[in-house]
Amino acid sequence: IYAISPYSLFFDRMALVDSMLAMFGVWTLYFGVLTAKSKRVDFAMLTGFALGGALLTKSGASFFAILLPTTWLLSSWPKEARNKIRHIGVVLFLIIITYLISLGMYNIMRLGENFQMLGIRNKDYIYPLSHILTSPLDPLNTFLRRSLEWFWALSPGVLVALVGVGIVLNLKKYPKQIILLSLWVFIPLLVFAEYARVFT
Repeated sequence: IYAISPYSLFFDRMALVDSMLAMFGVWTLYFGVLTAKSKRVDFAMLTGFALGGALLTKSGASFFAILLPTTWLLSSWPKEARNKIRHIGVVLFLIIITYLISLGMYNIMRLGENFQMLGIRNKDYIYPLSHILTSPLDPLNTFLRRSLEWFWALSPGVLVALVGVGIVLNLKKYPKQIILLSLWVFIPLLVFAEYARVFT
């Protein structure tokens, strides 16, 4: 389905970094979920490498870093208070390992003489955080409508319908998984629609 999707075919054929960013995003989510379920250090390290690769690819990877703790929705939490405290300690330890590895990889870019240009260039593409206080619906409404048009035209549209059917049919059986995937899809979409100067 991915290979024949016009959206993915378009970006892959143009050899844009967005395809690589999507790949690292998928691996970050995958290894993040494995870490949450198994509580293993090696999976936390692999999550860190995937997230680090994403951060080296494009600034949009910061969404993966922000959303990564949501993977712990899928972890089995103990009922006793004593075990909960121990579990929280393990969670924090594994998250710190992941972030340390990814930030270590990201800081490789500081060796370049134009590292400060990353922040400057980002300002060309996004509004400041205060934008939501001045005009919260502009360009949010326009960009959300445009994204729905693109999903329908380039997914192709039947996949959009299948996503809706999948959510409805599986919400009772897999509520945590549906919530997790929805957060990873809709939070970046809403933030981009609110703060992006250009939405392509």
